Amino acid sequence: MSNGENLVMRVTVKPTPTISKDQDSVDMLAMEEKKLAAITRRDISILPRWCPVGEAMVAMAIADALFMARGWYGISRMDPKWEDMTPGRDTGEYTK
Repeated sequence: MSNGENLVMRVTVKPTPTISKDQDSVDMLAMEEKKLAAITRRDISILPRWCPVGEAMVAMAIADALFMARGWYGISRMDPKWEDMTPGRDTGEYTK
């Protein structure tokens, strides 16, 4: 998957849905209570969360690939019939 260099990837984040009901809010400039009506998607609270979630998903995908490689290596050593299914995968750094 990688030769040790940094992993660079593109991430697309779906906009979060907005609640369509009017909500109680406060106008901080006028210091008055107001109703907040949903005009468009405006939830900015997802911005600080998408980076750690993306990093965690990449880590899970890498761990999954490592587990699959180790599992294949282990099963190919137990039963010789698995060796011919994907030739060449029993060599490399992950088999040590």
